[in-house]
Amino acid sequence: MSNALTQSHGEHNGKILFAHQLRAIAALFVLVIHLFGVYWLSRDLVAHHIFAPTLLGPSAKIYNIVHIEWFNFGPVGVALFFLVSGFVIPFSLAKLVRLRFLAARALRIYPTYIACLSISLFATWLSSRHWGIPFHWTWPTVVHNALLTNGIAGIENIDLVNWSLAIEIKFYFVACLMASWINRGRILPLLIVSAGIGLFIGYVTYVLSPTHNAIPLHITTFYFDLIARDLLYIPFMFIGVVFCYHLRGQITRLQFLGSTFLLFALFTAFWPMTVLKAQFPEVPVNYFYSLCIFSAAYKYRSHFRPIKAIDWVASISYPLYAVHALVGYAAIRYLTSIGVTYYLAATIALCTIFLLAHCIHLFIEMPTLALGKSIVHKQASKKIDSQGSISAPAKNA
Repeated sequence: MSNALTQSHGEHNGKILFAHQLRAIAALFVLVIHLFGVYWLSRDLVAHHIFAPTLLGPSAKIYNIVHIEWFNFGPVGVALFFLVSGFVIPFSLAKLVRLRFLAARALRIYPTYIACLSISLFATWLSSRHWGIPFHWTWPTVVHNALLTNGIAGIENIDLVNWSLAIEIKFYFVACLMASWINRGRILPLLIVSAGIGLFIGYVTYVLSPTHNAIPLHITTFYFDLIARDLLYIPFMFIGVVFCYHLRGQITRLQFLGSTFLLFALFTAFWPMTVLKAQFPEVPVNYFYSLCIFSAAYKYRSHFRPIKAIDWVASISYPLYAVHALVGYAAIRYLTSIGVTYYLAATIALCTIFLLAHCIHLFIEMPTLALGKSIVHKQASKKIDSQGSISAPAKNA
């Protein structure tokens, strides 16, 4: 890539810097709302997941700061992750054939997540031992969570965060099926697939009989209404794909603005038709805030510069997101029970979470990312060899 093009893209060390740094913002947003908001707001839920008695007493003052009625850090952070994922996936699709793409994505998601889930399970097991509350997660529940199939099987979410990773997996499959269109920067297929998702959601909600909602398999059961709920987010993630089209110069500004508007309109129109309808419009409006943040960052992408602290958080953002909730809740609950003040307990928990995320990044995420990149390089080498056998100059292009 030429220096001019690299500068216009805001690229640094092979990363589109604005998108990379938004990962850090997204992860921090989720951490803030979970440890300083949800910990106090959803006390029964937290207690159930860390095997501890329900917390009593007044909330810490910081809860009133982060719990803003018109702005929720959690959905904004998750929505930023979704947009960044939609934005970067076309780059991977352009490098790989479909099966290699799926293999690389599986290596990106599963090893790191399983490591984070294992640590979370260990933390909650310790918590159950401390509080004398039986550890109730069964092996089928653990396996479903590890495979990220618990959501559509109607099985409880162990760590309270993996629902978004399950949506990522579905997006990868949809993007894989649409690879040829995405590589060519086609907008119409994105809109057609989004409309098709809407029809599926409408069919499940208004036509399908509750007695036919299940897909019984030999070892588990999947549910159409839960699949529809997950597919709801695909049109929103397609917005990130449209941003990538625009960055590559594959679409005009008018096409860019029009398709972004249509995709977001479809996403918000579908929301009340799903099992998430009770969250409308409080949660979808936060996805709009996220789109505004992402759009502003994209517009001023050439002004982004490396910032060591932000870039470090961005690099560990995935394990940070996947490991923080239960470890943080269990640590804070235990420490406060032995007399440590909440703010000191939260500080210790945060330090522990960042240390764990860094170690997972170093010893799990980076090696599996390297393995995924080797798949990319092998595919790229085959393409080069194929081109070189036809035309020698193409090898040096």
